[in-house]
Amino acid sequence: MSQEQLITNTSITLYAFHISQAGEDPKQLEIDGRKFSYKLERRLPLNLNIITSLDFSSVDHNTSRIDLTFFSQSTTLKVEDLCQFNPKGLFLDNAINAALGKTFLIYAEPINALYKDYRRIADNCVISFLKQNEVLLIPKYNSEGIIFGSPIFEYENRDITSQQTIHILVWLNSNPNTTQKVAETEFNNYLMTLLLYRAKIILAYRQSKLWVQAGEQIEDDIENLSTQFQTLKTETNTDQKLKKLNILLDKIGINIFEYSHCLRELRERQNTMRLNGDNYGLLLKEIRELIIESDRINLFQNFLSFMRRKYLIEVQLDLEYLLAAKDLFEEIIATIRCTIEIENVKGDRTLQNIVIFLGTSLGIGLIISINYNLLYNKDISMQIQWQPNLSVPFHPVIAGILWSLGIGLIFGILILWIKPRFAHFWKFILKR
Repeated sequence: MSQEQLITNTSITLYAFHISQAGEDPKQLEIDGRKFSYKLERRLPLNLNIITSLDFSSVDHNTSRIDLTFFSQSTTLKVEDLCQFNPKGLFLDNAINAALGKTFLIYAEPINALYKDYRRIADNCVISFLKQNEVLLIPKYNSEGIIFGSPIFEYENRDITSQQTIHILVWLNSNPNTTQKVAETEFNNYLMTLLLYRAKIILAYRQSKLWVQAGEQIEDDIENLSTQFQTLKTETNTDQKLKKLNILLDKIGINIFEYSHCLRELRERQNTMRLNGDNYGLLLKEIRELIIESDRINLFQNFLSFMRRKYLIEVQLDLEYLLAAKDLFEEIIATIRCTIEIENVKGDRTLQNIVIFLGTSLGIGLIISINYNLLYNKDISMQIQWQPNLSVPFHPVIAGILWSLGIGLIFGILILWIKPRFAHFWKFILKR
């Protein structure tokens, strides 16, 4: 790091964005910002001649943002002295709850610097600012551009799923008209809004990965349950088998309901990314109308392209993967239900056989008892007197039994013939 490079009119700005939860004070971000500002000011060296400003605004009913700036007016510093703005790493602690995200803007006016050295100066500004945050990964250079004639550099950790994600912009004023143009166009408001859309996109992407993980966990649970289903096929006790199958069906049904919830949340994050990506693109068009012709804002355009090329495509692929698995789970549900129906039919057939056996036994017993009564009744007058002859070849009792069995057989065959036709007719009626 060059110890000779001097900068002046240096400021560190924190842009923080927050979504209020139910029951939370909508101005909690402002409260946290003021507490943090007071805490940090007490630890900043007096020689910095710090002027602090805090601007709070509500974007909608639950979204808010703050612009907290510490400005060292007319003080000449070495680049390595930027660490004084961040004593003991306080600037990057969690004192400010910003659920949507944060961006730091380091602004400085290099003294007697060549344009070719600006990238090196910007690198050193970031290293110095984060010097006392030992556990934090130094964000890498990502892109650069020119706004109102002055170069601006972007640094960030590409691993946005990391809890140590940090986004830093370094704006080095090299044009005497830059400050005036920023004030005239109210560029700070445009920049804050652009960063808000960016934060919403990144948060939605992070959350999408969490919902994918939740869906994959449910997949594992359902696969374990489907393994249990395979083992139940060898169960010989029909009642126990049916009981276990119904319990299994209930568990898988609950898992599929939760799985569908994951899919809905994933679609919602996809829509959030698309909506904020569209708003981000529209705002970029407005910014292009503000800046001068020689400016370049490709560092902001690069993020939009990266979002569409990576984030949206990944979320779409995750959705397709989870949807394919859902189709498989529905087939598992259908298979279990079919198995339950088959087992129920088997049980019904067993019951039918018992009823048929009992009915047949009772019927034959009744027939024999009636005819037996006619043959061996104690009352002689009630007994049938029979002499074999051609007109009556069988004893009336035997004839009665044969007639009963014959008529029963005819009705049985008739019922067997009618039953399937009636079943088809009934299904046709139900369908209509």
